[in-house]
Amino acid sequence: MKTKYIFLDIDGTLFSSEISGTPKSAIEAIHEARKNGHKVFLCTGRTRCQCSDYFQYEIDGFIFGAGSCIYVGEECIFDQPVPTLDIKTLVEDAEALNLAYVQEGKDHCYCNQLGYDWSLSYFNKNNKPYDIKKAKLDSLHFLHDEKGYLKEPIYKLFFFAKDVDVFKKYEEGLKDPYKIAVTHAELGGLFGAEVTNRGLTKSGGIIQILDYYGATQEDTIGIGDSMNDMDMVEFCGLGVAMGNALPELKEVADYITTDILEDGIYNAFKYSGVI
Repeated sequence: MKTKYIFLDIDGTLFSSEISGTPKSAIEAIHEARKNGHKVFLCTGRTRCQCSDYFQYEIDGFIFGAGSCIYVGEECIFDQPVPTLDIKTLVEDAEALNLAYVQEGKDHCYCNQLGYDWSLSYFNKNNKPYDIKKAKLDSLHFLHDEKGYLKEPIYKLFFFAKDVDVFKKYEEGLKDPYKIAVTHAELGGLFGAEVTNRGLTKSGGIIQILDYYGATQEDTIGIGDSMNDMDMVEFCGLGVAMGNALPELKEVADYITTDILEDGIYNAFKYSGVI
């Protein structure tokens, strides 16, 4: 079989907040696919500092920040953070709406208090003691600091909200080239959304990796669960939606696999023939 280039979203696809980790079957699928000569990349909205858990995985590279930073192996082939003055404005607009936010940099993620508190819940099961929850955020380099954009480049903003309509209010003040997209609706009653440069996308990151290897679009498989995976799933030769994916993503997918906790990744790999 010709080498396939497989692109996996993380949150809701590879990472489940229900188990605070990755299903064992997904790890097995990645191992088997690479053993069979295929290449696997994580294509995520997360920035580099939030992916340290995955550096030990058998992975060929990463597309971080929804296309704003790209690695093949240890080589960074693309890097474009949000300009400091722009991120300052985006943060101030979020504060005006009392949004919980996370400024996502390469080395740290900077949160307001509400963003930090809700991140504690997302990355941990709610019944864990606070010290354990905090240790998990520490490992992901999360800090309570509203002025993080003054300390390092920021690649994107992530928001939490109880009412999805607040994202529409935020969108009214957004100026080009920025866009907001709802990414999660299963965060313990919370909605998640991210603000990115509309010119930087997951599919754009995939194109750069294909150019690096001299591979073609038909050789790609993209698997995701949320709206920020839409362009990836539509672009790839085989676009797969998780069983737990948003309905809008399922509508454009070529194949719908099972839920993340029902061996969704493994079953998608089996369907595609890479294992």
